Amino acid sequence: MEYDIMKNVVIEGKTPVKQPNVQYVVGQTGSGKTSLMYEMQHDDYVIIDNDLWRGYYPNYRQIIAKYHTDEVPEIMKTMKKWRNRLIQELTLKHYNLLIHTSMTNVNEINEQVQTFISEGYSVSVIAIACNMYVSKLRCCMRYIESVLW
Repeated sequence: MEYDIMKNVVIEGKTPVKQPNVQYVVGQTGSGKTSLMYEMQHDDYVIIDNDLWRGYYPNYRQIIAKYHTDEVPEIMKTMKKWRNRLIQELTLKHYNLLIHTSMTNVNEINEQVQTFISEGYSVSVIAIACNMYVSKLRCCMRYIESVLW
């Protein structure tokens, strides 16, 4: 149920295209992927970003309050499942995709790219990196924002 609600919000106003594109925005946690993604955002792209979907997880606010983090394994596992399902469904329909990822599993990304190519997609990757101290600081700031939210 929550997945379907999230999916409808994510694809609202978007339509499949004849010559689809996928753009990956990759980098370590806290490197500024989200900021860059919104600077380059195209109206005709579906944004694939697990961070935006966490609030759809059942009892999300209560879990954050209990564990003081949203990096709970069950939430992470569900977000990955939702991401993979959404990518699979939208790829078959030929939506343009803008994928936000830390690219921790290069083999998984490579498999996705091969699937995109076989479905007629053009694929591009934008990599962003930062100093490890900036990354840690941004992670702390994101946690504080999530608690205050």
